[in-house]
Amino acid sequence: MVKERPYLERLIKAGLYHLAEDIMDNKAQIYCKDSGSLGKALGIDRFRLKRLRTNNGGEIFLQWLLLEKTQNKLICDDVISWMCLEKLKPADLMFIMDRMAPLQIKNYLEKQAAESGESVKNLIKTWKDYLNMAIRVGVNVQDSVIYRARKLMQRHNEMIKEIEAKDLILRAGELEKKYPGLNRICRDLKKYEYADKEYRIVVPEKVDDILYEAKLMHHCINNTETYYERMSQQESYILFLRTAEQPTEAYYTLEVEPDGTIRQTRTFYNQQNEDIELARDFLVKWQKQLKKKLAKEDYKLAVKSQSLRKKEIDELRSKGVRVNGVGYCNKLLAEILEEDLMEAGNRELEEQAA
Repeated sequence: MVKERPYLERLIKAGLYHLAEDIMDNKAQIYCKDSGSLGKALGIDRFRLKRLRTNNGGEIFLQWLLLEKTQNKLICDDVISWMCLEKLKPADLMFIMDRMAPLQIKNYLEKQAAESGESVKNLIKTWKDYLNMAIRVGVNVQDSVIYRARKLMQRHNEMIKEIEAKDLILRAGELEKKYPGLNRICRDLKKYEYADKEYRIVVPEKVDDILYEAKLMHHCINNTETYYERMSQQESYILFLRTAEQPTEAYYTLEVEPDGTIRQTRTFYNQQNEDIELARDFLVKWQKQLKKKLAKEDYKLAVKSQSLRKKEIDELRSKGVRVNGVGYCNKLLAEILEEDLMEAGNRELEEQAA
């Protein structure tokens, strides 16, 4: 090893054991000139070479000394030693060193680590992510109140929510532009609201509400525009099933036809749990009382919706489309949709639509 890299002998003779060890362990790639003083050969000077030896510095310590020499700004040895302990190279902190000195960075990260329980490495990732998000929402990241957030983890999480809210508003705008009238349709769904002592049907006030619910529940409404297209054509609507005890908490999302026929009921991660059976009686009761509120136009829309639904199921069956996932093992999608279906029992649908 020493014969292959003769400068290693110089490092060892100079007492730079840690640096030599880093090179031998392939933890460092250092270009060291064969001639001249060792300090100059390493890119530093006699003063910094002495500090490197005194602190038994390795490759990371050397990198900080090189930065110090380039910037001509002294960095205390205990700060560099802390950087080495945390395995932080200058490149890891370049994103903030135009605003904070290494000592300030050390003190800030130590305080944040003590308060949050997070490792320094994780905090740096969070810090960079937070500042990138702040730029994205137009916040002045040159302001010390911003770049040196008092509670970094909390501000990071708040920034995520702010980004998500902004993205959601933009997405809602895109959908409203592509499918004009979506928000108006949402406002016209008030007659579909209903509640008893155990459950309630809640209607979205605007497209944003549907997007938020879908994101929160991680289900398919956020992965396709199909439901928004259906809604714009008033083929089906998206409603929310809640428990009376927690009326503002997501529970189940419903896709319903204009006459109250329920096509799908889905909870978190596109699942349908056993608890939906407990709500069946309520849903039937909701369908029955809804009949009194529906107009002839609703029944006309329902006739068309029913026809489109049957056509889609027939096509899915003929194509043999199957679903694999939690609760489903290569099951025909057509069968799943048929099992989900809760018809409103309007046998005289076409008569009412006439």
